[in-house]
Amino acid sequence: TRWIQVRNIGSNIMRLGFTENGVNAAEGKRHFIIIGPNQKTPMFEVKCTSVFIRANAQSDPTGFDVMAGYTTIPVSQIFVLTGSNDFEGVG
Repeated sequence: TRWIQVRNIGSNIMRLGFTENGVNAAEGKRHFIIIGPNQKTPMFEVKCTSVFIRANAQSDPTGFDVMAGYTTIPVSQIFVLTGSNDFEGVG
């Protein structure tokens, strides 16, 4: 992507993260963005190949829309850029 924006169209809180471990992190170790009911994120200027979205609480599902701008950079030229490699529970 070139940019991404996520909108929560439901009535419950949701999480947005750029890694599976990050979006599933415990509340006290937040590696995710909280999106409230009927709210949206700012437009993030970020190059990524995937995002991870889930309800904040498993018993409180919600709906969402994802909007993204495409880039002409091939996926093979987008590399993992994280400071969390080799740290348990992060990444």
